[in-house]
Amino acid sequence: MKFLLSLLLTAVFSFLLQLFLPWWSMIIAAFSVALIFNTGALSAFFSGFLGIALVWWGYAWMLDAQSQSILSVKIAELFQVGSPILLILLSGLLAGLVGGFAGWSGTTFRKMF
Repeated sequence: MKFLLSLLLTAVFSFLLQLFLPWWSMIIAAFSVALIFNTGALSAFFSGFLGIALVWWGYAWMLDAQSQSILSVKIAELFQVGSPILLILLSGLLAGLVGGFAGWSGTTFRKMF
């Protein structure tokens, strides 16, 4: 239950922060939620990973659908990824890793003090 709550709070807090702050504000969200909730390192990593990745995948798919894949096709060609869907999946995976490591850092920071 604690895992699901921390995942949900990470996703919501990350979404709200990224409306007003730069993309890296997701680190603040994952770190803070992991700092508040007393979970294990693996649980903090996966809640940060999934919380951030789901937000980025959802937002990227929404922007891709609104723009009718014009920009994502060009960026996928530029990076030689192949398809815009793979580009969206890779960007969400990268954002999820950043969020996961931020969550892991938050829980180890709590254990340090």
